Amino acid sequence: MEQTLYSPSFKRKLYFTGDISRFPFVENWHYNTELHVFGNKMENYDYSKVHFGGWLNKTELLLELSKGGFGLVWGNQENPKDEPDYYKMNCSYKLASYLSAGIPVIVPDYLSNADFVKENNIGFVVSSLEEVDQVIQECSEEKYREMVSSVKNVQYLINNGYFTKKLFVDSLMKLNRNEENTLNIKVLSILDTLNYIMAHNSSVARFGDGEMDIITGHSIPYQDYDENLANELKYIISSESNESLVVCLSDVFERLDRYNQSAVDFWKQHLNHNYVYYKNLCKAPWYGSTFISRPYMDLVDKSLSKMYFKNIKNLWDKRDILIVEGVNSRSGVGNDLFDNANSIERIICPSKNAYSKINEIESLIEKHAENKLVLLILGPTAKVLAKRLSIKKIQAIDMGHIDSEYEWFKMKATTKVKLDHKHTAEHNFDENITFIEDDAYNSQIVERIG
Repeated sequence: MEQTLYSPSFKRKLYFTGDISRFPFVENWHYNTELHVFGNKMENYDYSKVHFGGWLNKTELLLELSKGGFGLVWGNQENPKDEPDYYKMNCSYKLASYLSAGIPVIVPDYLSNADFVKENNIGFVVSSLEEVDQVIQECSEEKYREMVSSVKNVQYLINNGYFTKKLFVDSLMKLNRNEENTLNIKVLSILDTLNYIMAHNSSVARFGDGEMDIITGHSIPYQDYDENLANELKYIISSESNESLVVCLSDVFERLDRYNQSAVDFWKQHLNHNYVYYKNLCKAPWYGSTFISRPYMDLVDKSLSKMYFKNIKNLWDKRDILIVEGVNSRSGVGNDLFDNANSIERIICPSKNAYSKINEIESLIEKHAENKLVLLILGPTAKVLAKRLSIKKIQAIDMGHIDSEYEWFKMKATTKVKLDHKHTAEHNFDENITFIEDDAYNSQIVERIG
């Protein structure tokens, strides 16, 4: 039976678990922050400076930790430079325990997992106990809630054995892999991509097979080949991601075993045809994952899709959003995809060859985008708009076929079911659509183009 924990509340208190005889800093604690210690009690030990909770079994410990505060991972030397290599190279069991309880952590900068803590916004990385005390005393309740929200993602993965399974699968794949990732293209995971976007309020340009078709001189069903569009796409895909704009690629350059056979066959053929273009254009140190808008249908293991969608919806949680989409898209109509947004406005664009109207679209976005998050659902044109708007300090996220993926997720579909009342991904000719009259949708439209 799954253990029910508390929802951590903001408290300037610090937890430490372990055999206190090995950690002299506990007895010498002299900082403002309360230190709560769990472990076997020692005779002739001064407990006056700490709150000693004694030894608790795992269930009791997680329940107590989940009430709120910070979990401390620390070695047995006051000076980090004296720390044995063991702590620099190995993951701490304490770290997993704190995260399983749902609380943020504080770790030394020499810990092997320090980058993981920092990149996922699940705690603080420090260099001394003085700094431990300082970051807790200066931490705001808002910052704490933000970290607790990030911890929930990792907590879910830990408690469902994700990291153990991933290590096992990665090891098997390494043993059985017969070919190298000769393109040497690094694509972040869906979760890491979303965390980066959230941390920096980044704009996003996602590249998939359609954009590569345009780049290589071909038309696609909803966008004729245009030399200027192709050149703009080449420039963007060749750029390095940064806090202003995350450039995303399909995460198919290694570990295709994550995807179903239909997707594997498609992407193998796609990479074979476009190998030279990827090799010549994609030389950035890293890319985000294009699949932040495709987190369901093609995955073999769909158990994480609920978490992915939760994090995707966090991008616009309690924000005013401006959706820029084709006339047939009607994203969010008939589902609760955007129900957590504060408000919704829409600019409706042509469903085909939107690039021919890009300057007009860009101008209208600027007119309505003040204090709003712009969601671009407009094929290859969305990538160019994301780049242009990021330069103007307007956050614009290219979300592509997120609506179709969400509809399939909600209906637990195992194939790409056509939607009758709006555009459906991979049904690119928009045939036999019967629009449903929707007053809420109509009221959200502030501009129509074409």
